[in-house]
Order: sequence, then C-alpha cells, then structure tokens
Amino acid sequence: MNEILTTIVGNVASAPMRRRTADGTELASFRLASNVRRFDRDAGEWVTITTSYVTVTAWRKLGLNVAASFVKGDPVVVYGRLSTREYVAKDGGTRVDVEIDANAIGPDLSRCTVAVARTRPVQGEGLGDTGGGPDEAAGGAYTAEDGVAVRAEAGRDDLDSSTGEGEAASDDPWGTPAVEPALAG
Repeated sequence: MNEILTTIVGNVASAPMRRRTADGTELASFRLASNVRRFDRDAGEWVTITTSYVTVTAWRKLGLNVAASFVKGDPVVVYGRLSTREYVAKDGGTRVDVEIDANAIGPDLSRCTVAVARTRPVQGEGLGDTGGGPDEAAGGAYTAEDGVAVRAEAGRDDLDSSTGEGEAASDDPWGTPAVEPALAG
C-alpha cells in the first residue's frame, strides 16, 4: 500500500473538536479550507477560484496541542497522510470525504505571527528534554501544560472575530481570513 504524504496550507474552517477513543486515545479533528486564488488583472484584485475542504485528524499529544492552540479561522500548515473515504449521506447520495491523518500542524507564518510559550523549562541551551509527559495529578492524562501554547496575531481589522469570517485583504493571494489575537491554553 502506498502512502500519500502531503502538505496543505489553509485555514481552520471548524473549531477543533477534542475526543477520546474507546481505548482512551486522545484526538482532535477539524475541517481545513484551502483556497485556490488568482489575480484578476482586469478587476485588479485577487479572486477565489475554488475552495477545497479536508478533514484533519491529529492523534495523541499533537491532537491535544491542536485543540489547545487553534481556533476557527487560524491560518495553518498541515503535513500528513492523505486518504479518501466514501460514505452514504442522509439524502441517500454517495459522498467522498478527503482526510489527512496529521503528522505535524503549525501556524502559517506567512499570514500571522506567533509567540511560542513553553510551559515546561527547556534544559541545556534548547537541546534538552522539554519535560512533557502525562500529569500524575490528572490521572496520567496529558494536560494543556504538556503542550506549547501559541498566540496568532494577524493584524486584520476586516475579520468578524465572533465567526472567524471576513473579507480577504486584496494583497492576500489565498483569500483566507486570519484571526483576532487569542492566547491558547
């Protein structure tokens, strides 16, 4: 079986949903929107040609960090294994869902800035162990303190912060909304 590893740049289109499997494995999932944009010389502006939606699943500590760090509208870069899943919709029609099982997810620094806040001290000039791991007081579960909190600052005033929606600035070739500054965790 061949694995298709890919990178997708886009925006978090739905709030990350944190869940736990029957065996106790933590995960978070969200929809990712990736726009194809072109510059229309006649109109003098960027226009969206099409938008693709992908379901992203992040497992274990990556999932916990995603749920603690990102909100709807955040610009992200996702790397992982691409697959499709066919299902029957409520109306009886067959649908195909494109999914990515994430290996890594991070903020898209071409469209926002991020302040990394390590919650555990790093030993030895940044080369040591970060000390992450399950919290004994939390019954052996990972907590927000085990991850890295990020703060995205996009500097966009055309974004409706309550919905994560807004018009794209004309210099944004992706046409994807950024987010109002928010501190995760």
